[in-house]
Amino acid sequence: MVIKPHDLLRIRNTTELKICPAVPYWVTKSLKSIPFVVVRRAPIIEGKIPIGVRGKQRNQRFGAYIAQEDVIEHISPNQIVFKRKWMRKVRNDPMPALQALDRVNGILKSFKLLWGPTGSVGFEIASDSNIVTKSSDLDIIVYSEDVLPIEKAKNLMFKLSQLSVVVDVQIETPNGAISLMEYARNEFPILLRTKEGPKLVNDPSLL
Repeated sequence: MVIKPHDLLRIRNTTELKICPAVPYWVTKSLKSIPFVVVRRAPIIEGKIPIGVRGKQRNQRFGAYIAQEDVIEHISPNQIVFKRKWMRKVRNDPMPALQALDRVNGILKSFKLLWGPTGSVGFEIASDSNIVTKSSDLDIIVYSEDVLPIEKAKNLMFKLSQLSVVVDVQIETPNGAISLMEYARNEFPILLRTKEGPKLVNDPSLL
């Protein structure tokens, strides 16, 4: 199984969380209700996958590890886009972050970039739960083997800024992730998020 940060995993009800402190009650309750976790940007330890559990509150985030055999389903952010999974999502109240997905998809296609929704939007679509609110930002990840030219990054930022919802973009490179907003400023060094922790770099393509 090839996993990447931000991938979503549906897990068994009997999954034991490993290499973590005492498990809070809200974690057990959350996983019983929605048995989905998010892959964290951290090293795999003894074959175990680093995951994060989401709670109902923004401050409810819990890091742990799980065994690969506890994974029932593996959904990458890009699979959500490829299958346009948000088209099957029905909610009584329209949510701006969900409604913006078609337009974002059009913009990213015009730039010929591979992408996917992360954060609350990606989690809601993958798990078929209702966690996105009217004030939710749209977090997305753009996959890029090569660092984008600065002018292309600036143009992408401009296009996305015209939308009615805040779109927070991370660019996933082979060495880690950078913020599109920070990169488009063309002021270095910038923060590169790696499995070993954050690093300040002048060139995200080099470590």
